[in-house]
Amino acid sequence: MASPDTLPALKTLASGWLKAMYAGLPDALVNDGWMLAAFTVTGIAFYFAFEPGRRISLLAALRHIFRRDLFRHPTSRVDILHFFLAVGLWIPLMGALVTAFLIVDVRNLMVAQFGPRPALMQAGWLIAAAQFLVIFVSRDFGTYVGHVLLHKVPLLWSIHRTHHSAEVLTFFTSTRAHPLEYLHAQAFMALFGALGGGLFLYLTGTTLLATPVVVLAIVGIFLELFGLAQHSHLPISFGKLNYILLAPMLHQLHHSAELRHRDRNYGGQLSVFDWIFGTIYVPQEREAYRWGLNEDELGDSNPHVRLRDFYFEPASHAWRLLTRRGTR
Repeated sequence: MASPDTLPALKTLASGWLKAMYAGLPDALVNDGWMLAAFTVTGIAFYFAFEPGRRISLLAALRHIFRRDLFRHPTSRVDILHFFLAVGLWIPLMGALVTAFLIVDVRNLMVAQFGPRPALMQAGWLIAAAQFLVIFVSRDFGTYVGHVLLHKVPLLWSIHRTHHSAEVLTFFTSTRAHPLEYLHAQAFMALFGALGGGLFLYLTGTTLLATPVVVLAIVGIFLELFGLAQHSHLPISFGKLNYILLAPMLHQLHHSAELRHRDRNYGGQLSVFDWIFGTIYVPQEREAYRWGLNEDELGDSNPHVRLRDFYFEPASHAWRLLTRRGTR
């Protein structure tokens, strides 16, 4: 039987964990506001520079960026409702779980196993830049690998298909992911970042500096803008840099209802891994396609036009897989 002190201790632990989970939420909401403002400015610039048949009007640009028909679409209504639940609950919860259970100090483990190594790098700025680059690329490679598995492992696809059932793209779609997918995605980013970064630190005989951590946090804020643009209807291209950075138009094609597009452009911020592994697809200018799961699950047949279906349909889809019933 538990001692009388057990329950208060558990309450204190749970309270501290919840406080830690939400400690950064106010700042995150402020950052989201700044990123939405930056997205709006980017959209206005794109409209005036590239949109054919444009009217030279700020109001026309804003109407093009925030099209009413997109925000009124049934799948967009799910995106809007889920957005606030994701920001307020699912993202901080899954992030706290990953931080609590999956963060591994790879460098110290290797030092304990194989002994320390002499430092190969001396210049402070060079060490900081190299550490940032290695950790950033490692985390993005984790995003790529995790995303491929979401498509290739049938049970994981049951979860990930909620992201692909959006039939319109707005900035709210950037958070359109089942809560379990948040856990999956953050775990792969954290594990690959820890493995790549820890191995680099050990082989170079260096320790993690504060600067790369701060820069990663700052870059992470600006990458939110990237995610908003990737999940918008604005076909923004980076030209030849599309083979290095996953431009919005590349990720937008990944949301195509045509199955030939589904297994393309898996990257998060970088498209270089798609290029290396042959999964990149750069669409032609103004190439036409529809967004959604597939041609048989659009409109009235869309399985995720209600929030409760968005959360619970993946379980029934997985059950049909396990009982060998037909699913797509």
